[in-house]
Amino acid sequence: MKNLAFFCALLLISACGPSQKEMDSIAKVTCNIIKETKVDQGALRLQQINDARKRIGGAAFTSSDDFLVEATAYDLCESLVKNEKDFLAKMQEKREFLKEQERQRTEKRSRCVENVIREIETGNQATEDPFCEKWFAEASEVVKNPIKGLDEMVQFLNRNPPSAEIEQRFKLSQYEFEDFFEINLRGASKILRTKLLISTYFDQETMFGKEGWIVRHLVPIRAAILQVLKSTSLETIQSPTGKTETLEQLRVSINDQLELYEKTTAQPIEQVEFSELTIRYKINEERINTPKKSGDSG
Repeated sequence: MKNLAFFCALLLISACGPSQKEMDSIAKVTCNIIKETKVDQGALRLQQINDARKRIGGAAFTSSDDFLVEATAYDLCESLVKNEKDFLAKMQEKREFLKEQERQRTEKRSRCVENVIREIETGNQATEDPFCEKWFAEASEVVKNPIKGLDEMVQFLNRNPPSAEIEQRFKLSQYEFEDFFEINLRGASKILRTKLLISTYFDQETMFGKEGWIVRHLVPIRAAILQVLKSTSLETIQSPTGKTETLEQLRVSINDQLELYEKTTAQPIEQVEFSELTIRYKINEERINTPKKSGDSG
């Protein structure tokens, strides 16, 4: 009887996963290793996070190395390793914070330009501004030739508008794929039919114009999207968390294609949404092609 009780106790202990303290420790060690990897060691990073997920009993990490690197840069690596429920919310909050910081820097740059122009027009020296001085020094370094005089500074700014890149990044543009995506849901006798809406802060014409990146590479992008959707289950798409994760996988897959064909690492697609989404039972093909009964017209 004692042996039986001892055996049951062992089963209960082995059935339990690692404690929170153990999971925290695994995540910390994993992220320390990831932080020490080199740029071209993406495979090692993905192996590390999946090994850690396996040890803590979590789901496999299916996003890209770029997503992992971004999370690490935002100091969210441990949260990602542990697959915390609020990870995506933290990620979005960090992105919004950085956007706001960039917006403020853009406003400051614009004021610097205005001060330079006003100084040239009026002949009155503008109040010294440490931010402007630092930015102008960086601008001189960029062109690898010290900028001398205010006239030369204005010429440089006219050739390289300080707000052009930021204006491009922070003016949201959207694009809806014209055709539906339709796939058989994994493990269910149901069909998913959806349309996708993607958003970017990049230049609208560059991204969505007639010769834009999305239109130019539409075939491989649609193939990548279908690949993600085909691996989606009914339970995943019906769960708010699962739907969010699927949309993130779609965003990553589209950006991967743009990186492949346009050699960009800037992650231009900011967000992916379902603009239309329906789930229906599969229709038996025999019913669709049923022979007509005798006496039917036509």
